[in-house]
Amino acid sequence: MTWCGRRGAVSGSFFVGGLCLILSTFVEEATLALLVYYLGFGALSLGFGVLYVWAAELFPTTIRVRCMSVQSLAARFGAIASPFINDLGTTHPALSLMIFAAPCVIAGVLDLWLPETRDVVLPNTLDDIADDATPNGRGKNGATLTEPLVGKLEGA
Repeated sequence: MTWCGRRGAVSGSFFVGGLCLILSTFVEEATLALLVYYLGFGALSLGFGVLYVWAAELFPTTIRVRCMSVQSLAARFGAIASPFINDLGTTHPALSLMIFAAPCVIAGVLDLWLPETRDVVLPNTLDDIADDATPNGRGKNGATLTEPLVGKLEGA
């Protein structure tokens, strides 16, 4: 992940995973369809592994626990809905995969607008985020959340 960062890993894996799920519905040969399906499943597993680290780093320390609990609640709703969506596959085999794949592709694209958190100073308060959004992007201490952390610690 040193070459793509957390944003690249999550965004790329969601996009590739969603496309593989969609592609698996169009492949006629069973072995190739399973190969594409499991390639997508593996990409999505990578994305979810990195997502928990990245999601925790996106929010300031003061609200991080609340934000992670809201994300966990949303994940539980998805887990509750997934058996019903999977059940649609008995009547329309491609429909359930399309319903699972579409949010993955959309999330993969939308994640590109979120900030990269690798090697940057993480926000502690909401004011840190507001200070970073100022025209010069400098916080109270002259630092910015988007500058690399490397070198900042050496001078401190």
